Amino acid sequence: EGQVKGGVFTITDTSSSKTLGTYTTGEKPEPYCFEKLQPANYRIALQAPAGYLSTTRVEWDLTLAMGSTANLEFGAQLGGAAPTPTAVAGAAKQPAWLGPLVGALGAMLLLGGAGLAGYLLLTRRR
Repeated sequence: EGQVKGGVFTITDTSSSKTLGTYTTGEKPEPYCFEKLQPANYRIALQAPAGYLSTTRVEWDLTLAMGSTANLEFGAQLGGAAPTPTAVAGAAKQPAWLGPLVGALGAMLLLGGAGLAGYLLLTRRR
């Protein structure tokens, strides 16, 4: 994925919930560094530009020790907002008990098959 213009990065100190900085991506494909951070716990978050969907995690929690660095990559692709699921007209609703019943029947079938296989193995050896 190439550089995406308009992505907003935010760094927050998780112990104080204080936002320490933001960065908005431009058209140049170059990394950005939040500098002069003290050893602490931080959260880095990305807000993708309008019309883009994130293709990676949008938040990273990290702990920085003295003299350490962390390299994070975020991704986004053109795609607009995620579609909202809608109900299909005329679709019948399934009763709430149907899912657990089917699961129980499947478990009974598996246990019965395992029991039959065990019985056949035991009787075959005699």
